[in-house]
Amino acid sequence: MSTPPTWHTTPYPLITTPKFTTPAPHDPFTLAATDMALVHNVIIRGLNSIHHQAPYISSLPTAEKLTFIKYCLFWFGFLHAHHTSEEEVMFPKISAAVGVPEVMEVNVTQHADFTPPLLEFKTYLDSLLADPDTFDSNKLISLIEAFAPTLTQHLHDEIPTLLNLRQHGDKIDILRISNEEGEHSMKSMSMTGETCWFMANLDLTYEGGIHKDFPPAPGVIKWWIRSVAWKWNGVCWRWGSCSKDGNPKALSIREL
Repeated sequence: MSTPPTWHTTPYPLITTPKFTTPAPHDPFTLAATDMALVHNVIIRGLNSIHHQAPYISSLPTAEKLTFIKYCLFWFGFLHAHHTSEEEVMFPKISAAVGVPEVMEVNVTQHADFTPPLLEFKTYLDSLLADPDTFDSNKLISLIEAFAPTLTQHLHDEIPTLLNLRQHGDKIDILRISNEEGEHSMKSMSMTGETCWFMANLDLTYEGGIHKDFPPAPGVIKWWIRSVAWKWNGVCWRWGSCSKDGNPKALSIREL
């Protein structure tokens, strides 16, 4: 599938990866920026899936409301782990390598810009765990719209920032740093929670399937996540935008 379903790309558009558009797809900066774009697209697909389905949750039974609330919290947990790893691992290592302390400062500033309303979103979701029947679709969407434009703009902006590091040439081993950030991020997540959430929003058919081997993890680990870990919170993954095998699927609740 070359064209993503509309519920993947609205209301917040996906990122076209550098690998898809560049004449030099194997350049290390292109590869690192592409990996980042793919992670960011998972975040955007997940956010879009929440936005599209939230208006229909209030009418569901209590147990199903709870699975959606947990799905939203897994989205937050993944985003938080990703940005924490960037600030603790990736950005400091890039700054040290190029000898410019503020080289990634714009990204840190953008994180700070959307964090307060993002935390309000999480606080609201946390409050619903004890009483899912108080779920208010309008309130959730309002909270999303308070941070999502700034967040998604940041997710897009970070890709050219990484590509621009090419000007520093051999000073920086960008692939090594990118891989270290990815490993740190994944180790900080629950294998049965945020990691499975990631798989539930990973479209391996995107851009004609050129990213079908992403992420660069051993096959046995991917198998274990999809075949074993998936079962722990399996009732939550119905809300995802993709099957566990990386194929786009219809949302559990779609706008009619």
